Formats: sequence, structure tokens, C-alpha cells
Amino acid sequence: MSWIWKVLFSALWGEIVKPLIKFLLSKVGGTVYQIAKDVVKSIELDPSIIKDEDKRRTAYEAVKKRLEDEGKLVRDSVINLAIELAVQAYKKRWP
Repeated sequence: MSWIWKVLFSALWGEIVKPLIKFLLSKVGGTVYQIAKDVVKSIELDPSIIKDEDKRRTAYEAVKKRLEDEGKLVRDSVINLAIELAVQAYKKRWP
């Protein structure tokens, strides 16, 4: 039975965990993630935005604008990943 866990963990590590760690440790990934955390926190504290779809759209637009203001071009998939990671971290209430 333990070989199943080894195979499963190996697949998860190579396909999901390792790329996420590389993303977060990269200069661009860390910057995008920090911006996403700031944006997600401010949106979660805004009582006027109720629907999740509105929160995600607002977060995407705010992160994209802040990156553009800093002169950084980042793919939509990277922005969406950073937002999703920030949302999950916020749900666990980061310090």
C-alpha cells in the first residue's frame, strides 16, 4: 500500500507542488502573489462586493492594473494563479 502513496506523492510533487514553489520563489511570482494578497484582503474587507464572481473580476482587474503601473507584463494565467493562492491563504487567515 505504501507504494501507492509514493507514486501519488511523486506525481503531485512533480506536477503541482514543485511548480507552485518555483512560482512563489521567482521574482515575478513573488511580486504578483504579494500584490494579489493585498488586493484580495482589501476586497474581502469591502462590504459592497458580495458575489464571488464580482470579487474575482475586481481582484483580477486590480492586480492587472497594479502590474501595468509597475511596468510588468504578466500572463493572465499567472495573475489568476496568484489570486487563487491569495484567496486560499486568506481563507486560512494569514498573519
